[in-house]
Amino acid sequence: MLKVKPIDEETINGWQISESGLTARAVNACTAAGITTIGMLRRYNNNDLGKIKRMGNQSVQAIRSFLQTCNEIQAGNMSFNNLQALFTFFLSRSQYDTLNLRYRLHAKGRNNKTLEEIGRKYAVTRERVRQVEGKARKILSSQLAQACLSGIYELYEDAVGNNNLIATDETISNLPAHPLIAGYNTANLLHLLSDCSPRITFHNSCYSLIAPERIKEVENKALGLLNSAKVPVLFDFIFNSLSADLPHGMATLHQNILVYILRHNEKILSTIDDRYMAGNTGIASFIGEILQKLAQPLHFRLIMHEFNKLVQPHSRKGSGFILDILCSNPQFHKVSCGNYELAIRT
Repeated sequence: MLKVKPIDEETINGWQISESGLTARAVNACTAAGITTIGMLRRYNNNDLGKIKRMGNQSVQAIRSFLQTCNEIQAGNMSFNNLQALFTFFLSRSQYDTLNLRYRLHAKGRNNKTLEEIGRKYAVTRERVRQVEGKARKILSSQLAQACLSGIYELYEDAVGNNNLIATDETISNLPAHPLIAGYNTANLLHLLSDCSPRITFHNSCYSLIAPERIKEVENKALGLLNSAKVPVLFDFIFNSLSADLPHGMATLHQNILVYILRHNEKILSTIDDRYMAGNTGIASFIGEILQKLAQPLHFRLIMHEFNKLVQPHSRKGSGFILDILCSNPQFHKVSCGNYELAIRT
């Protein structure tokens, strides 16, 4: 049983009409009438609502149903048999089916369906699928839906928090099964929930309890440091430098958080000896290290092979990438077709 935690009257009354979860027609009619909060809306009875301009019978019924649900939550009487029942309460069948395919809520692995694939399945345009998906996420992002989903978010917040505030798909997928989310792909479900609320951030394939703007600030500071260094930099140096200059609102920077951030940014490469590099010059410096230890000249494919032996799996690159670095840096000299050496040997 998914029990919705009670919310006090003052909090519910403060919900903005535009974000509450009311239907678009009801929101538009209320806004035009100057009704901006649920507290203001609660002062109207059915007759009063019917007198509001552009407020039709369907909107009146939608408002009464919405307010009844609010009353149930306030009294602590709202619950759902399971998560599927909650989704059924808020979403139409087409909305749920679209989210299910887009996020693969019940499937193994990620492999999300594209808009085109879903459109072909239901004989609608990709733009129509986009609209249905956007409306479904907006409903789940509303204050009413978020209040009902809070218990599910807490499950994930505990899991991510116990992993030092950040976790990957693999970490989430390996969580012990919980009855409330039985039958769901735990990582894919969390991806959907993170797209509907700032409570859990999904950024660069990681889930975190850190605000996205804080993560991006750390990324930018790390990139600035690496680009300035122009050589591979030891992790400890990066950690100590960033710990002395934390983003506003971030009290501490745990080492594992920084590792996740660095290793999941496509602009940052990491080596097996715990060094990090970024930018054309920093990567060229690392390739220069490789050439210094080998008999030169060397074919770029062999350089790529040595490069990939010395970096972490996520940082491995193809021959085209290596060739671009060799061709764009004056420290390398092309000896013959595909063969390179250091322009100045040490």
